[in-house]
Amino acid sequence: GYLTGCALIIVFLISFMFFRKKRVNNAETTIYKYMLFCNISESIITNGIIVTALTSNSNLIFVLLNRLDVIILITWFSLMFSYIYKVSHPNEKKKYIIFVSILNTFFYISAILLDVTIINQNGILDSKGPLTTVGLFGATIYIISMIICAISKKRNTKKLEKDKYIPLFFLIFLTAVLAVLRIVIPRINF
Repeated sequence: GYLTGCALIIVFLISFMFFRKKRVNNAETTIYKYMLFCNISESIITNGIIVTALTSNSNLIFVLLNRLDVIILITWFSLMFSYIYKVSHPNEKKKYIIFVSILNTFFYISAILLDVTIINQNGILDSKGPLTTVGLFGATIYIISMIICAISKKRNTKKLEKDKYIPLFFLIFLTAVLAVLRIVIPRINF
């Protein structure tokens, strides 16, 4: 629970700094604002899962929170893809919207309908089953899409523009590492 509590504090601090400063009102800033909202929501839900495990241990609450968690994670990944797409292809007219809409519709319906098994024993809190698999599959699809989008644009950009891709590639790399760690060490909530 310490990691999730710290994550919530950090995302609140980042959000505070973001909303405190004046900012340019463009598509990238709007997407980033929604990503912050998703981060706050996901951190609250994850902390709710931990609190539920420590208090009521209600399977119904676990399942509901896991469904919400997968929906918010898919939303965050789709927003991250949209952000990278907007940075990489600023002049293209929302071609990605159909792609994101179809994927998210599939993943949201799956998150509502698919089964999940909650494991809460011996200090291990985990979820397994089709819902978890769909969440990881969705994250993987969006990570691959982000990499393809960023690499395809990076080849045709000037040196000055290439520098703005360094943080994006770093974030994509960290996201991929966390997805792998989630698979390898499922009992730790990253």
